[in-house]
Amino acid sequence: MRRLVAQGVAVRFFRGDRRLHQKSMLADATLYIGSMNFSEASRANEERGVFLELTSTGVGAELAAFDALWEQGRSN
Repeated sequence: MRRLVAQGVAVRFFRGDRRLHQKSMLADATLYIGSMNFSEASRANEERGVFLELTSTGVGAELAAFDALWEQGRSN
């Protein structure tokens, strides 16, 4: 996380009643959802994930869900 912040990436930490463990990435209308950590160490693990092509409504719903989690997070 420190390296991301040092490069100017906005990072938030989620604190809540539940543990946030999802890994997702949205690029245009393609959504990746999976269990893999985005790290070198996780490359040796057996992981599963899916890519989904979303409609514009689906993209809007994912962005709204992300924004809600982002607002709950704290910056340090």
